Amino acid sequence: MKEELEKYNDYKCQLKVLDKELRKEQNKEAKISGSNFEVNGDIRPKGYMSNNIENQIINKTDRIKEIEEKIADLKARIEIIDYALKTLKNNDRIAIQMRFFNKLSYDTIANTLNLSDRKAAQKKVTIAIVKMEKVINNVKLTK
Repeated sequence: MKEELEKYNDYKCQLKVLDKELRKEQNKEAKISGSNFEVNGDIRPKGYMSNNIENQIINKTDRIKEIEEKIADLKARIEIIDYALKTLKNNDRIAIQMRFFNKLSYDTIANTLNLSDRKAAQKKVTIAIVKMEKVINNVKLTK
């Protein structure tokens, strides 16, 4: 769970990049320039053109499917983290968000949450991670 939390911001960024890439692929058109065309100085017949277009379409479809699968995976990871976060008490959730999403130090977390010291903040974050892991494991067991 700790590793997933550390990657949370990366997942969000990757999701934005992939969404943009998906829209770009969906809007990309196959290049058609006539019934006969030239490739490296050679005139290619009509059949070659259709094969070229078919290959472009197949490649585009495969690329779109690949991007959609990556997007689905990232969304699932984000959803799991968000779900587990929602089950935490407010101070636990804030501690996790400060540490992993905002990349703040344990000293800052301790000061913000009125904890005694850095070690208390570390313990709060560790306990919150364990709680999140239990929630996720319970969800996996019920499916």
